[in-house]
Parts: sequence; C-alpha cells; structure tokens
Amino acid sequence: MKIILALTLLCLYQIIEAKPADRGEQVLPEKGDAWEEHKKKHGLHLKGDEEKERKGHFLKADAIIKKHNAEGHKSKLAHNHLSHMSEAEKKQLRGAIVPTQSRVADVFERCDDNTDVAELDWRNVNGTDYLAPIQNQGQCGSCWTFSATAALESRWAIKYGYVPKLSEQNIVDCCHAGDSDRSGCQGGWYTTAWDYVASNKGYSVGPITGSNPNYFPKPYVGQDLLSQYPYTAMAGTCDFKGYIGAYTWAYSTPNSNYRNSASHDIEANSPAAFKAALQSGPISVAIDASGSTFGYYKSGTIEASQCGTSLDHAVNVIGYGTDSNGKYWLMRNSWGTGWGENGYMKFERTDEEGSVGTCGVLMNGAYPNMY
Repeated sequence: MKIILALTLLCLYQIIEAKPADRGEQVLPEKGDAWEEHKKKHGLHLKGDEEKERKGHFLKADAIIKKHNAEGHKSKLAHNHLSHMSEAEKKQLRGAIVPTQSRVADVFERCDDNTDVAELDWRNVNGTDYLAPIQNQGQCGSCWTFSATAALESRWAIKYGYVPKLSEQNIVDCCHAGDSDRSGCQGGWYTTAWDYVASNKGYSVGPITGSNPNYFPKPYVGQDLLSQYPYTAMAGTCDFKGYIGAYTWAYSTPNSNYRNSASHDIEANSPAAFKAALQSGPISVAIDASGSTFGYYKSGTIEASQCGTSLDHAVNVIGYGTDSNGKYWLMRNSWGTGWGENGYMKFERTDEEGSVGTCGVLMNGAYPNMY
C-alpha cells in the first residue's frame, strides 16, 4: 500500500513540474518578454526564418539601446518600429540625395544686428501652433517630400493664418528633375520639390523643365491638398488634381544652369544665419541619420559626437532653445509619433561659426520662396 501511494505522489509531482508544452497546454510568453511585447505593439505576425531574422535584429538593437542608456549620454534610446528592421530596410527610409550639380539661389546670411529671440518653437508662438500633425513616410525614401511639405505648410500658415495639409504624394509621383522618371521613393531633395510646386506647363524652375512627360506638366502653380491626393507610401503615376493647398513662387537668378529658383539657401555652417532664418518659419535641412543613436532616439539631446556628416535624411528645424542638457536645435522627423519625442527631437547646438552642426545639420539649410 505504501509503495502504491509513493508512486502516485511521484506521478503527481512530475505532472506539476512538467513544462506547459509537455502537458499539452498553450505556451504563453513570459511576462516582460520584450520581443513578444514588441511584436504585439507593431502588429508583427512572423513565422519560421523570418521570425528568427527579425528577432535577431531586435536583440541587436536591444543591446545597443541598453549600452547607450547605461553610459550616461544626454539622450535616451528606446525600441521603435526600426528595431526589427535590417540595415537595408532602415537605409531605405533615408532618402535625401544632395544635388551634384551646382545650384545657385539667394543665400540668407547672418547679420550683425541680429534680433533673434532667445528661444523659439513654432509649435507654440504666442499660443499658436503653425505646424501640421507629424506624418509617417512608411517604407518609402520620401523624407525629402515630407521635409519640403512641412516647411511650406508652416510658412504658409505664418503668412496667411491657417495650416494647409498638403499632399506629399503629389511630390512623390510628380516631381522629376530634368527628363528623369526617377521614383520619389528612391530619394530626392527638398529644394527640387519647391521648384516643382512653383512650376507649370512650359515654365521651368530649377531642374524642373515644365515639359517632362513623366509628370504631365501641370497647368497651375501649386501643390495639391492631401485630402485630394492621399499618401500611399509607394511611387505611382503622376495624377495632379489641381486642388491647390499652397504654392511657392519662382524668382530669377543669375545661374547659367537654372534661370529660376523657388527657394533660399541658408549660409552654410553658420548658427547665427540659421537662427535668423528661423525667425520667419521652419526650415528644411539634411542630416546624417545612419547612426543607431538617431534611429532609436527616444528623448533628450543627441550629441555631436554620436553621428557623422554623411547627409542622407531630410528633416526640419522648427526652433531652438536651452534646457538642462544645454543648447539645442528643435527638430521634426517624418517617422510617425511613435519615434522620438512624439515625432520630434533635439540636436546639440553650438554658436561657433564654421561648425557643421550635430549630424551635419548646418550644412544644407533652405526654405521655400513665398509670394
């Protein structure tokens, strides 16, 4: 009798100690399993080799994030939609292509009687927000169209009193320099976008000829409204609607290559010139966004030592200021509100003339010409 009782207790112990899968029960992720939580948050449904590959990217990002946050930097990193991406997929998001042909436009220079305010944030100037909501470019290298569009929207709002939500897809599909049919998801440049907006049939502005059949030369100056030309995150055939939300205006230049321009360049490597240009509205810039600090940025200030100057991503500068981390440039990205500080970030700022700025932010600033 004692032997039977002992055997019964042993069997019960083995059942209790067995793993859930061995008991034929559903295996649930352990509480706090970061990978499982990440999949759920981003709606990832993965199997087999893809699951293994994506988890590998995530674990690599996890190690980078933990190491950075433990080192006491001015910025904090966290997982986001880039954490499970390959390097090739992340590179696809960075679509700023610096023009190789010389481009002459009026240059906004710093002046000695600078009247800049001490701090500036165009999301709140005298209680008014002059920026449209943060957008998400998706898996399309269209950052340049979002940067160009955001600058035009805000400057239009500052001048005319309302923020028009313009169509980035209009630029993706229709803005082709010269006789190119290059996809807008393969990259571009913000000043070219403004040149396109200022062009119409038979009237060339910058590299936009006004006669390229790939964008069916439009009869009107302007950029379509988003409501009439929705964003798809894919390159498509140009389908300009003519529902104009805002426009840029061309002016004559002495350039032997391009007679007209619809933008103004900001004196390169001059913090004073950039601050002065910001007094009239947000500006477009190109930065080096290839580093992990930028990719997984969550909060705080990105330091100059944490990135290079190989410009590959277009964003906006919308202001500047000073906080407990020191002086900063206030920036706007186009990777959705789940990235950074609800889509925004801060770059370390110096007042030293001749500086290229954090991640090269001072190398190629510009803003659209308004009528």
